[in-house]
Amino acid sequence: MERDQRLQLYEDCEELFGLDTQMLILAEECSELTKAMLKLHRAIATGQTDMVAISALVFGKVYEEIADVEIMIEQMKESFGPFSREMVGKFKAEKLDRLQERVNEEWRNQRGQHTAEKRSGESQQESGSEPTP
Repeated sequence: MERDQRLQLYEDCEELFGLDTQMLILAEECSELTKAMLKLHRAIATGQTDMVAISALVFGKVYEEIADVEIMIEQMKESFGPFSREMVGKFKAEKLDRLQERVNEEWRNQRGQHTAEKRSGESQQESGSEPTP
């Protein structure tokens, strides 16, 4: 569906059902995505090895719920007006920057830990002792 058609559809939904109903539907869709993600996590965490079955049942539901949430988020941004898109973009950029900082810090920590473990193993080998886990 083209953007203009989607925008008209969102406008029609708001007019027919009301913004308050559409906000509740967004909350419901977020809840359904949460449930699908938890089921996927449980399937993987419990060691289910039939990835074909997991993919068909669980991933399919996750993808469907992601689509539902994205549609409702897009509708909310349109309903709240151009300023909402600008503000969401601003917050998104800030959060991505923070995430990048956390990832960079974690990489530094892991590399430092790996280097320290390597050094510890080398010094223990030189002294003839076994490395400690």
